[in-house]
Amino acid sequence: MKQETVFNRLDKRSLSELNKAEVRGWVIDRLLEIEHRINEKIVNHFSPKDKTEFTQVMLNSSVLDMGSKIKVLSNIGTLDNKGLEKIRKMCSIRNGFAHAPILTAHKIVITEKGIDDVDVGATSKDIVSVMNARGKIEAKNAFDELVKFWELNNEVREMI
Repeated sequence: MKQETVFNRLDKRSLSELNKAEVRGWVIDRLLEIEHRINEKIVNHFSPKDKTEFTQVMLNSSVLDMGSKIKVLSNIGTLDNKGLEKIRKMCSIRNGFAHAPILTAHKIVITEKGIDDVDVGATSKDIVSVMNARGKIEAKNAFDELVKFWELNNEVREMI
């Protein structure tokens, strides 16, 4: 009998242990979980005859994207504006990690202290491009965005 492959759960203990591929996957996975919770809220509100078919067809992300589901939540009064804005921010960060390269930026600082005395320092950080609410793309510190996403994820999970 052929052994089936089962993916192991992520066993890292902190966000700083994740590599770029794991960061992408983790962010996408966490927003998927939030989307499933949103689907449950929508299903419970509308109480369709066939909940499974309604979820698989109407709430399929190919039919109704996350932005549309947020609009539905807004209209059925399931979440307040602060909660909805947190989900929008999560979507923005998720899109940055899912669709933009994570680039490493290096900064070298040379400071002259005197004629023959020079101090050289270097720093590196990962950058990801994220579109803000006004539609402007901004380069952000990838780790800071990851931490922000983690915090929003924890807040939103408690709300829905």
